[in-house]
Amino acid sequence: MALIDISEQKGDIDRSHGIVESLKIIKDQWKIDMSEMNALDMFAGDGTWCTNNIKEEVASMTCCDIDPNKLAKIEGVKRVSGDIFDCLDHINFQKFDLIHIDNPSSIWKTNVDDGYAAEYFRLLNYVPRLFEEKCIVIHNLNTAPYGEYTEDSLWAQERREFYGVEQSGLLNVNDLVEFHKQYYANFHKIEVGNITVVPREMYEGIIYWWNIIYELKK
Repeated sequence: MALIDISEQKGDIDRSHGIVESLKIIKDQWKIDMSEMNALDMFAGDGTWCTNNIKEEVASMTCCDIDPNKLAKIEGVKRVSGDIFDCLDHINFQKFDLIHIDNPSSIWKTNVDDGYAAEYFRLLNYVPRLFEEKCIVIHNLNTAPYGEYTEDSLWAQERREFYGVEQSGLLNVNDLVEFHKQYYANFHKIEVGNITVVPREMYEGIIYWWNIIYELKK
């Protein structure tokens, strides 16, 4: 599937471009064998866009989503339904070789803290507890929010605080690559090995949605 501009799409949209290309990079460029991996997939939904592609490459998979009806459509995996933070508690921090976070692009509801979370930010604190010595992490990046985004919104505030910037409406993806290297080194004392980004979607001709892929080593 080619990179799409969602402003020009109607009906069902195939949003699998990012994960398909990400898996190619892991296997073909990084030369990593995924066939024995145990994978964790957060925000799996019904598996349509990302989960089913990952499932074909790994040995075992745990899928988490708040909607049990959607999860029920994914076959051949362990399913855990509920708020994502409750799901992480339920799996008792089992260890994984691949962690995929198909996080929302903005603010989303949760049962913890103030009842909301933004993008993938708080979930990264859980990652070090979810693997033994090394793993691969894939999650979404939003470099150019659109729609209801404004710089005085709660969403924008969360972005500024997390990235340490004065404005977060348009971010340089290469700066975010460097940010994640420093984040893991400074806050978790974890080494980032291979790291890259893959365009996932455009909106009105601008790439706003990316997959970031990186190796972590303790």
